[in-house]
Amino acid sequence: MVRAFEVSQTQANSDSLTGLLTRRSLETEVRDLHATGTPYTVAYGDIDHFKDLNDVFGHAAGDRALRTISQVFRDSLRPADIPGRYGGDEFVIVLPECSVEEARQVLERVHERMAERIAIAQLPQFTISFGVASSDQAVEFDQVVALADGALLSAKVGGRDQIVISTGTDVPTMDSGAVQAPFDPGIQDDDSVGFAFRAPQHS
Repeated sequence: MVRAFEVSQTQANSDSLTGLLTRRSLETEVRDLHATGTPYTVAYGDIDHFKDLNDVFGHAAGDRALRTISQVFRDSLRPADIPGRYGGDEFVIVLPECSVEEARQVLERVHERMAERIAIAQLPQFTISFGVASSDQAVEFDQVVALADGALLSAKVGGRDQIVISTGTDVPTMDSGAVQAPFDPGIQDDDSVGFAFRAPQHS
């Protein structure tokens, strides 16, 4: 009975397609970092031209791409790092006690292994872009994610397939489709725990 409960909890905390943490579960992990005062860096990434990948090669190819990314994360990230699927083709990785430059090195390893895995699996070619921000740049998790998301948008504008580190001011504006709300530990909904930032869609 206890084992069945543990399996059920693991399934509830994990994304069914990729096996990564769900957004809600990842944000619960971040609460623990805040509680212990542990600094962290956030990497916000998504697949470049994911809609085109689905349209040209079919949704099965898109699903394989998402699963491939999750496998590369497991092979490339540090043991303490916390990757999660935020929805669609968007991923957030929380890297505890990691500077933005160290995070860049980790993500460069992700890029390298991604290309290798795509070739081995004979998948349609695709790339992933990342925006990176540090908890040193903002007080609350939603603010750090907003900065990372702004850096991701810069990566898209700059040509995609790259890693951009936040300047600390590149927050998506209301015109870009983002909706921001203050971090409130009491807020809980189906998607998040104490997190009300809704990021724009990337491509």
